[in-house]
Amino acid sequence: SNKYKKVAENTEVKELDIIRTSLSSEVTILFDDGTNVYLTENTTIELKKLYENKKKSDKKTELNMILGICKIEVTGSTFKTSKFQLSTPNAVIGVRGTSFIVESKENITSLSVLANNVKFKSIGSGKEIDVKSGYTSKVTGDKDPSKPKKTKEEDLKGIVKKDVLDGNILPPILNMKEMIFAIILIIILAI
Repeated sequence: SNKYKKVAENTEVKELDIIRTSLSSEVTILFDDGTNVYLTENTTIELKKLYENKKKSDKKTELNMILGICKIEVTGSTFKTSKFQLSTPNAVIGVRGTSFIVESKENITSLSVLANNVKFKSIGSGKEIDVKSGYTSKVTGDKDPSKPKKTKEEDLKGIVKKDVLDGNILPPILNMKEMIFAIILIIILAI
């Protein structure tokens, strides 16, 4: 059975937690390495894998975005081997030290890169491309990612608020400190 939990600022979230924002709500998940994930309203994301081994200098973060829009800023990790991956129903995005916006809806995943480069892969076709800063690509159904096109700022403003585009992320609401297995469905209500 699903458990619903209203969260407050600085609520800790764990591996396998599912975070869902409702209408007129938003949340920022702040990871201990400085990476942050900003979810807009009506977005659902699962914290699929949160692995860290300081002795081996190894870190893996895998998120599964089921629906919605998010902006992610991945910091350059101090770990020798670091992997940050975001999956949607039809695409996989692999990154290290970058900033990007993803929208997943109706079997279409749109990726707009704000800083550095991002690897963008279609799950259906297996084709992977690099998307550079200032460019946008889409995966529709099982097709290959589209050829990256220059991102138009006015296109993004309809998706994400201007303060997010300008890098002014809301103060952190959720912190990731422990990596204990849990299955909790969290509904974040508008304040």
